[in-house]
Amino acid sequence: MGVQQSCINCFSQTCPSRVTTDLVEFCEGPPKKKKSAARLENRSVSSTNKNETHDSMPSTLATEGDYEAHHSAVTPRDSNNYSADLNNDDNYRNADIDLNNDDNDRNKALMAQYEPETQRDPYEDQQQLYVEEPVETGPKMPFTLDQIVGDLEVCEEKYYRDIIFAEIDFEKAGKVELDHALLRESILHTSAITEGILETELLKHIEKGCIEFHEFLHIIREFACNRDEAVTTFYRVGEGDDLTPDETQAALSMFAIDELHTKYDQAQWHVIINSVMNTRSFANVDTFQHQCNTIARIVRLHRCQQQ
Repeated sequence: MGVQQSCINCFSQTCPSRVTTDLVEFCEGPPKKKKSAARLENRSVSSTNKNETHDSMPSTLATEGDYEAHHSAVTPRDSNNYSADLNNDDNYRNADIDLNNDDNDRNKALMAQYEPETQRDPYEDQQQLYVEEPVETGPKMPFTLDQIVGDLEVCEEKYYRDIIFAEIDFEKAGKVELDHALLRESILHTSAITEGILETELLKHIEKGCIEFHEFLHIIREFACNRDEAVTTFYRVGEGDDLTPDETQAALSMFAIDELHTKYDQAQWHVIINSVMNTRSFANVDTFQHQCNTIARIVRLHRCQQQ
């Protein structure tokens, strides 16, 4: 058998021209190999499987097999070699810890190395038991005469609520039944109201059958003095005309000493009277009654604290 000649241009024995001379321009090159249909199908299937594997790959750095192999080789001595940077999330990924598996004791042990120890506040229990109470403003009992004169309404509300009304409000409900045995006695003791007028005032609350603290305090304030005596003093000093500032001061001093029966020195009476009167205007009978009632409120509150 003779030796098969090759093309002198492409050096291929399968060249359709198989140029054996210097006529290389007639060389068409070796024929291209045709890929079989079965080979193309296998390559397409392989490429599809590779894409599916890439899409389904978990976001963690280690596979399940690497995880078991890594932890099977971890010893207590090796666990101390992990990074101590507690704020670096790479520590968790490098240790291949499955954070969602609570049943794995080894994972819990490794996680404890990277999580900072929670320090318990020694005062935590006391803080939970402590309930902040509203802070009271204003003067504290017992009130001085100057405190009462300077902030009469606040002092009245504190004293009559915390001392007088609290003695009859056993249930601390802020209201007392109208048939309470001590209700009438408390009002009569802290005001100048008569029993007949008191019954008239209590009948205003007969529908609800009780009296609340602000209503209790209103009666004490409104009837702090005997208004008939105040009118009598007014006409005795002014003879029916409006009182001048000097006459008003003299009439208030007369009323306070005669009707309130309280011993104050001249300086104390001066402070009380000047706190309720206007030294530049005249006083009619209604104004004078209001001034007498305010003085009575001051004196009664200060006197009740001393009893």
